Amino acid sequence: MKLTFGTAFALTIVAAVTVIALAAPASKAAPIQAGDVCHRCARVITDQSLAAEGIAASDGAVRKFRTVACMLAYLTESGEKLDILVTDLASGRLTQARWASFVRTTVDRRTGAEDYVAFGEQGAARQFARAQDASPMSWTAMRDAERRDSLATDLRDLGLVP
Repeated sequence: MKLTFGTAFALTIVAAVTVIALAAPASKAAPIQAGDVCHRCARVITDQSLAAEGIAASDGAVRKFRTVACMLAYLTESGEKLDILVTDLASGRLTQARWASFVRTTVDRRTGAEDYVAFGEQGAARQFARAQDASPMSWTAMRDAERRDSLATDLRDLGLVP
């Protein structure tokens, strides 16, 4: 079957629209506001720049999380399938987690607490990471690192490893 120019052009447009639709944040995303409550830990979200949200695949319900690490813990505990959006530190807007870059950093100098900040653009993540003497990570690498850390903590808490 030979494609005409018009048919090939139409197929190209359909493919482009599909890619844009898949890359765009979910339409049911709700802005994260200071004062919202974390779905997992029930603590108040005080810093929107660290927050994340997930939109449930089953019913479209929005789950807001205080931090990326809190959201990852929820995903591990619940197994729920969510469309994950994270706050881009540079712009303050929600962006798809699967396309973001993450940097682990100290988020509270008073307590020394660490967590992840997200960036929609890799260049911004690399620049921030250099200043923190850290390395940017993809969604998959960050999620896997957090799972390993969680497992190691669990094994230590159970007394199975020193």
